[in-house]
Amino acid sequence: MPKKPSYKELEQRVAELEKQLDAIGVDSGLRKSKELFEKIFRSQKDAIFILDSGTPPRIIDCNPAAEKVFGYSRQEMLGRTTEFLHIGELGLQNFQKQLYPAITQRGFFHLNEFMMKRKDETVFPSEHTVVPLENETGKRTGWISVIRDITEPKKAEEALRESEERYRFLAENVSDVIWMRDMNLAFTYVSPSVEKLTGYTVQEAMALSIQDTYTPDSIQTAV
Repeated sequence: MPKKPSYKELEQRVAELEKQLDAIGVDSGLRKSKELFEKIFRSQKDAIFILDSGTPPRIIDCNPAAEKVFGYSRQEMLGRTTEFLHIGELGLQNFQKQLYPAITQRGFFHLNEFMMKRKDETVFPSEHTVVPLENETGKRTGWISVIRDITEPKKAEEALRESEERYRFLAENVSDVIWMRDMNLAFTYVSPSVEKLTGYTVQEAMALSIQDTYTPDSIQTAV
């Protein structure tokens, strides 16, 4: 008949089992966190670079979007400093001059528009967000850099600006009066031709109420 374990032996076994369960739980949590990070990292449409703390930093890893944005394969980028993504050394220096003061003041860096370079040497507008990676003592160990290609939004913005310029040219050169009102019937725009046709300046016309510009019968029709 086997010998029954003592209370002390049982207590020791329970403690060992608890340690094993804790270790399994930690490993599971780390694994799930890593899987979640990988999914986010690879699914983003913006280019994401994980960089070391060098000056300039070297690329430790990058997501598939970085390959698409810059035209390089992942293997072509790993281990290189980020200088080749900039428009020469001056471009890199300009970026760093803005980066380090912002990190010191705010702890992160955001730049609405900058110019970067693809593998085929084409230059494109980009938006940047950079945050430092730090160890438990607060020492910087690297960076996470997120780069958004804003070529299409810039094209849309330029097309809108050109459309507005064409409309403004038309509105300011027609012989008829062009005007716009808001929901409260207040003028929001009056073309310069108003002065020739009515004698009011644009500023005077903008201050007129609907009663000032219509006859009583016309008001009933207009509103």
